[in-house]
Amino acid sequence: MDPLLVRAVVLAAVAVVVVVVGLAWQAHHDRLLRRRPSPVPADAPVVTLPAESLDTPPGQRATVVVVGTRGCSDCARTLALLRADLADRPGVSVAHVLAERVPELVSALDVRAAPTVLLAGADRRVVAQHPGAVAPDVVRAALDGLGSAPAAGATGSTRAPA
Repeated sequence: MDPLLVRAVVLAAVAVVVVVVGLAWQAHHDRLLRRRPSPVPADAPVVTLPAESLDTPPGQRATVVVVGTRGCSDCARTLALLRADLADRPGVSVAHVLAERVPELVSALDVRAAPTVLLAGADRRVVAQHPGAVAPDVVRAALDGLGSAPAAGATGSTRAPA
């Protein structure tokens, strides 16, 4: 067999594998972006956002917080997308906080990814979180559901405030 033909076939096979792996990765990433933020379990300790650590004041109705790290490009991109998309929502604030400035929050919520998007109600209690970047329309849907969800601790649980 001609060595040039063998090289061309191997190169074509490698290109096909790269395309298939890239498409599978993109589909997986898109599924992660589309997942709704998961509610904080009822038996978890109450976690309140430290207002002094946020780069903007908490919202009157809800606060969306992007927990990130220095130099995290996904964190900056997620923050910019959410701020632009949620700018028209009255009473909703989009804030950023560096994970190293709030180790107690990171520990209490078991934050393991940068960015992690938190959703807090008017009382600044964290009610949901989403590890990784999230699509703005998914956050909008979670905010719409926030008004109909019972407030944290409203089920009569005996959780002690953090």
